[in-house]
Amino acid sequence: MDPETALHLVKDGVTLLLLDVPQFTLIGVDTQMVSAGPNFKGIKMIPPGVHFIYYSSSDRLGGAFSPIIGFFVYTNPSEVLL
Repeated sequence: MDPETALHLVKDGVTLLLLDVPQFTLIGVDTQMVSAGPNFKGIKMIPPGVHFIYYSSSDRLGGAFSPIIGFFVYTNPSEVLL
């Protein structure tokens, strides 16, 4: 990502706060997916607009996952979703 795009997303991007997410939970926004670690607090620099947010919980060891559950959100610039 070039510096101009990164600066624009820091100023006008959306922040998705996800507090107390269990470790190994898979969390995704559109086509990007991450696995929550012990210090996971959310995702930032999401462009404003329509997005598909989804997650899949796991067992304590991160070996088996539940079905994916998701929903659509419409976000505005500089918005914080909790």
